[in-house]
Amino acid sequence: MNALSSARAVWHRAQLMERCRRNSTLVPHGAWTMAMSDSTPFNQLFVNTARAVRAREPEIGTFFRMREQLPAPYTGSGFYGNPEDLRSLGGSPDLPKAEAVIYDSWMASRRNVRSVNTTSGALVL
Repeated sequence: MNALSSARAVWHRAQLMERCRRNSTLVPHGAWTMAMSDSTPFNQLFVNTARAVRAREPEIGTFFRMREQLPAPYTGSGFYGNPEDLRSLGGSPDLPKAEAVIYDSWMASRRNVRSVNTTSGALVL
């Protein structure tokens, strides 16, 4: 990350915190609440002060596994998975809101899903 993108990230975070401060309410049990529009991005959800599990796929069982990388120029921007695993994502109007959590060598990265091909199993991030 270069200095300019780092400055933008800090500025964005400051703007978000100010918006939260202006639009939030302190409730009696000591938690802050805030009404959000459908377009407000978030990646954590709390219900009655307890962290809730967000919708996920698969709901039970093992994680989806990568078959192979996508060819150039998409190498590093997605992968081929099992088409059967990805079928539930195909045609969803909420696909732009879907987030893939990729585990690799004890690290996890979060990327938004750009497209999915349920025939070939290609997932582009």
